[in-house]
Amino acid sequence: MKKIITLMLALIAQINLSVVKAANDYVPTIYGNIINMSSWGARSDQDKPYGVYSFSASPTNFEFKNVSPTSLNFYATGNGLIANGEYNFVVRDFDYYSYDYYYQLYTYDTETWKLKKSPVDVDKDFSSCDFTQDPVSGKIYSTNVVVKTDYYGNVLSTKYNLNEVDFANVKLKIIASLDSMICTIAADNSGQLYGISKGENLYKISKTGELTFVGNLGLAAYNLTFLLEDGIHTMSSTFDPKTNNLYLSAYCWNTKDLEFETFLFYIDTATGKATKVVKYPETAQVVSLYIPKPAADEEAPAAVSDLSVDFKNGALNGNVKFTVPTKTNAGEDLTGELTYKIVVANEVIATGKTQSGAIESVPVVVKNGGETKFIVTIANDKGDGVEQKVLAWIGYDVTQAPSDVKLTIENHTAKVIWNAPTEVLHGGYFDSENLKYNVVRYPDNVVVAENIGNTEYEDGLNPTEMTSYTYGVQAINGNQKSEINKSNAFADGPTFTVPYYNALESKKDFETFVSVDVNGDKKYSEMYGYVIQHEGYWDYNNAIKCVVYYESNQRANDWFVSPLIHFEGGKTYNVIFDSKREVERFQERLAIAYGESFNFDGYTTLVDSLNPQSGEYSTYKYSFTPSLTGDYHIGFHALSKNQGHLYLKNIKVELVEQSATGISALQNDDNEVADIYTLQGVLVRRQANSFAGLPKGVYIKNGKKFVVR
Repeated sequence: MKKIITLMLALIAQINLSVVKAANDYVPTIYGNIINMSSWGARSDQDKPYGVYSFSASPTNFEFKNVSPTSLNFYATGNGLIANGEYNFVVRDFDYYSYDYYYQLYTYDTETWKLKKSPVDVDKDFSSCDFTQDPVSGKIYSTNVVVKTDYYGNVLSTKYNLNEVDFANVKLKIIASLDSMICTIAADNSGQLYGISKGENLYKISKTGELTFVGNLGLAAYNLTFLLEDGIHTMSSTFDPKTNNLYLSAYCWNTKDLEFETFLFYIDTATGKATKVVKYPETAQVVSLYIPKPAADEEAPAAVSDLSVDFKNGALNGNVKFTVPTKTNAGEDLTGELTYKIVVANEVIATGKTQSGAIESVPVVVKNGGETKFIVTIANDKGDGVEQKVLAWIGYDVTQAPSDVKLTIENHTAKVIWNAPTEVLHGGYFDSENLKYNVVRYPDNVVVAENIGNTEYEDGLNPTEMTSYTYGVQAINGNQKSEINKSNAFADGPTFTVPYYNALESKKDFETFVSVDVNGDKKYSEMYGYVIQHEGYWDYNNAIKCVVYYESNQRANDWFVSPLIHFEGGKTYNVIFDSKREVERFQERLAIAYGESFNFDGYTTLVDSLNPQSGEYSTYKYSFTPSLTGDYHIGFHALSKNQGHLYLKNIKVELVEQSATGISALQNDDNEVADIYTLQGVLVRRQANSFAGLPKGVYIKNGKKFVVR
């Protein structure tokens, strides 16, 4: 979807609120997905900095710190769960094209903040009040509201469910129907589920769905009540694994000041009482709350610093460099015997003894290249210290795809040329002097060249019917292959004979022609499956079953070229076609010419400035007499400057009978039934046997000129 915005949101919260602390003044850092703030109202959806932020469970110097890329994706209106190195969340939003809500499941890696897979369309039941994971069993639970309505939108039934969720396989299993709507759910360190209801009560929830009342939150003491839009306004809760304290992020209505407010609360799981911790700035709505487990024992070593890796020229052997900490995880001096451990892909690749503050450079070998995560820990007699990680691309890197892949076909020989890539994708090794390429021909999907060193390739063709060809080129850097970049399409096949006809009413019809973007202004892009940019070239329009020239902001220089048609020298032929322009007030320019190749400078022009009529299609006819027998293309050349669309269909070529070539003799009338054209080739009357009623002038009928006086 979308435009990525880098933004650090630092907003000072209101102070003088209660702070919940452990005995040693420990304050947890909480993570959550911000899906709305009051200051975002004036921004477009693409510019709103949705994302995962960290913040302290204290009003002192409170700020939201962005930890993920900001993206329209992070709009977790169906809530989500951060666990096991992943952030799974559901987007519930309205689609104005289908005029209905859609639901999609996103899965992000919480270390790289990259999508692990494409978003998945899910049933609306996946959109939940909240999710939680039992830290003992690892099972994931959710609560949701299931409303059934009739055809007219009348509510037939409402159920509140407790579910077991499998994000990996996109499955949701109903465990039980609950007696109350549970707006948020969280599991403590023992796996006990707690839920807070729409009625602002705290419950214990069994794994079979029984609710045990603990107590009311007591929000009335703060002049607050839950603000629940349609009964399911998104909120979130989580336990701190270190203290087993429960925190709630809630959207509230202040009944005294009559305004919306959002808060972080501490919830006493013995009494249910809520204590305000922080009033969020700008009515921030924070969902998918998460507090990570402690990184290590307080007396274990802190994390290493200055961690880096050095692997040269695509090698799989190199050095891991780091500085050993001088402090424990609690900030005390680090003393005693220390060891280091380096892990890659769950395998220890190096260990050794070290000392506090030492600068280490450890030689290592990795089994495979590619994106590699190195994890370094220092250990003492209290156990492993805090992990430090670095992600690096080891070995040969993947290059950009070859660019400007262009295809031409002459005399049944395809020639493909391209530009070599100049960069790699991940900062790894790039052996630009020894790049190789694979070339694939479509539509038969045949690899026609492997590991070639040139940036061009010729391929002999022997088509038995008109075929639209494209070629794909893939760069090879060492053992890494780029994506395939495809060329333009180019048709080739046996030469046609006269009479020739192509209705251009299907994609297959269109692909027997060649669309040539001479001035290079072609642009095409899609968003969410809808075309949002389509300009600067001839293309087929499936909706209206014809060929369209899509204008750009440059002067057009774009050809639509027929397959080869055999003509005999000295004989006269008609090219007949239907065309129209999009906008009546625009003066379009369409030229028609013929030639033997795709060297358009050598074409013979039939008309150089046709301005097709607007509204309904008009039929145009032009005659020509090639001097030499041969195979020729008919070309339609768009030349307008920043105007509107041109439409084209029903192209035919016919031989003018010899008896009808005495075109120089002017006739007054005849009774033969035929189409009547102006000298400019415009059809003015279909299958007529009289010129009566036409304006004065010269007309063409069956290749003869007639005068209306």
